[in-house]
Amino acid sequence: MTRSPFFFWRGTAFLFLFLALSGWKATAQAKSIEQDTLGLHITVSHPYIKPQAHQKVYLKIGIKGSILQNKNKRAPLNLAVVLDRSGSMGGERIERAKQAAKMIIEMLQPNDIFSLVTYDSSVQVLVSATKVSDKHEILRRIDSIRAGGFTALFGGVSKGLAEVRKFLSKERVNRVILLSDGLANVGPSSPNALGRLGEASAKEGIAITTVGLGLGYNEDLMTQLARRSDGNHGFAKNSQDLARIFRAELGDITAVVAQKVRLKILCAPGVRPIRVLDRPAEIRDNLVYVSFNQLYSGQEKYLLLEIEPPVGDLRSQQSLASVEARFLDMQKNLEKTLKAKSDLRYSLDDRTIQQHLRRHVLIEVYEAIGNETNRRAVSLRDKGQLEAARHLLLHNAATLKKMAEKLKSPRLLKFSTMNSMDSKNLRGHSWRYRRKLMRKRQYKIQNQTNW
Repeated sequence: MTRSPFFFWRGTAFLFLFLALSGWKATAQAKSIEQDTLGLHITVSHPYIKPQAHQKVYLKIGIKGSILQNKNKRAPLNLAVVLDRSGSMGGERIERAKQAAKMIIEMLQPNDIFSLVTYDSSVQVLVSATKVSDKHEILRRIDSIRAGGFTALFGGVSKGLAEVRKFLSKERVNRVILLSDGLANVGPSSPNALGRLGEASAKEGIAITTVGLGLGYNEDLMTQLARRSDGNHGFAKNSQDLARIFRAELGDITAVVAQKVRLKILCAPGVRPIRVLDRPAEIRDNLVYVSFNQLYSGQEKYLLLEIEPPVGDLRSQQSLASVEARFLDMQKNLEKTLKAKSDLRYSLDDRTIQQHLRRHVLIEVYEAIGNETNRRAVSLRDKGQLEAARHLLLHNAATLKKMAEKLKSPRLLKFSTMNSMDSKNLRGHSWRYRRKLMRKRQYKIQNQTNW
């Protein structure tokens, strides 16, 4: 029996359609895998607003690192450890610091680069930047460290950076870990001077993590150095905390999935950018720029942009912003770009407006605002205005508690409780300890660090 041409062409058409759809699916899947290192998203705090009222809304622009499936295939490290061996580090402190440094060596791979710098009144390169092939020799040199002298912190960090520069590469995770228990008293010693050093290192792609031990170090100096290089900051109340902090830090740097992350936010015509909450940013007309040095596996970093949309009408959908994220994929050693857009709608229905509120964005907004207030309270206390600082902390605690109840947020409630405790520890020895805790907490919230 002879089939008509109609059946032949119909069958051929179905075959081509099937292949085309299969090919499209394969292409789409490949694209998803190709861009899987980071995920970019924009969430609007108020997806619906009243059409004829000027109001502020918030954009949460988040970028999240993917989960590393095989940690043995991580990016190689270029790591310098800078240890304070001044007189105040004597006894148990220096022994615990040496143990923490040894722990790092044991966790490194042969392709990693390691260097060790120690400092007191002077600076010594104990282990020049080299691949970790002879761990026994490195461990022997760590054992030789002895404490004594003053604190040339700036010189120690500078020498650590110089060691990292010997093998500086975009294919490696370039990092300095600084440990200090005292005030910098040899060479530059102001937070601004160290902050500028951190900012310069960030431009080279080097992050600096700072660990303060005990109550004698300058937390402002240490947080400035870490923040402006986009590293981590840790507070070790005693030397027993060092192993935990160093382990957490190594967990981060062995899980870097992207470096040199640059966000460019273009606000739509009629949308006015007001400010970025609790994070340094550059705003030029309708453009906003934010940078992150490194992003870890599973970590989300985000910014909260306060904007004012234009007056609209019920028939319109208002475009808010488009975002472009550029970054270096550490798994593939490739420069990549992600893009996203956001918009909102107008409504006269209060129920619709309330139902579509993004509660998790508002929680982060109030946490960021509370963190800014917490920093202002520290500034007041530093100026000797104890009652003003206490009043501000109690007001902050009350506001956070109110929003915690409204948004059903244990996170905000915990922050409220911490502010109440802060307000009770503004005098004497308890303030020295409390101030370091506050700076550590402020740093973690502002920089969205893992520990």
